Amino acid sequence: SLGRLMIHRNDGLVPLVAASVGIAKYEQAFRSIVWRFDQLPKRDQGAYETHLFECKMSIPSCDPIPEKYEPIADVEYSMSQAFFSHCQIHSVVVPNPEETPEKWIRPKSQFTITIDIEYAFKEEEKKDFAPIEIDMKEQPIIPSETENSSHSDDSD
Repeated sequence: SLGRLMIHRNDGLVPLVAASVGIAKYEQAFRSIVWRFDQLPKRDQGAYETHLFECKMSIPSCDPIPEKYEPIADVEYSMSQAFFSHCQIHSVVVPNPEETPEKWIRPKSQFTITIDIEYAFKEEEKKDFAPIEIDMKEQPIIPSETENSSHSDDSD
């Protein structure tokens, strides 16, 4: 399994996972590699930059090589202080507020993108993965449900 390959490798020679931005690591809770970054584009960077995620694995000869691999990857991200639909909240009515209502409204849009994975193998040894480049700017964006954490239902 992927978890066993990621957790039990101790040679320390070559990093298994590398990312051009953010942190990528195996997370047992998801049983997959998770790539996290706080902000895209990064400060002082253009909007249409290509970011690289690289995962190298050496599969021991005693392990069977999978006959097929996952064809797609799901990319999920959220943007705080933004609505995809450009909707705006004009007013919120809160009886007896202890705090100002502005603190209770948190606009947030969540997106899910499905991208194709291209697997590349080294020529001399078909068991090792080579770098995979994901070009985020060419993928379609599918907006999902917009989240609004407000204590009131009186929003426009």
